[in-house]
Amino acid sequence: MNKRFPASIVGLLTLLAVAGHSGSMAGAAAAGNGGQPTLGRNPVLPPVPAEAAPKASPRQQAPSAAGLSGLIVRYFEGHVGRRFYIQADKPLY
Repeated sequence: MNKRFPASIVGLLTLLAVAGHSGSMAGAAAAGNGGQPTLGRNPVLPPVPAEAAPKASPRQQAPSAAGLSGLIVRYFEGHVGRRFYIQADKPLY
């Protein structure tokens, strides 16, 4: 009679086996390379300092609140039958 193990148990045992050997493999690789840790054939490089951010791009002037309603009406008159989507970064309930 063959016993079958669920896939989650097999995956967990594989993960534990790989995680258990990962520390000893890194130590052995570092010992053979003059103390430098490696990832594959390439040595692990130290972090590089962050660069300065670029300057902000120029912005256009936004229309006034009074002129905005006229622009919206003019847009929909010129685009009859088209849909308008608003993308929000939070769900609207």
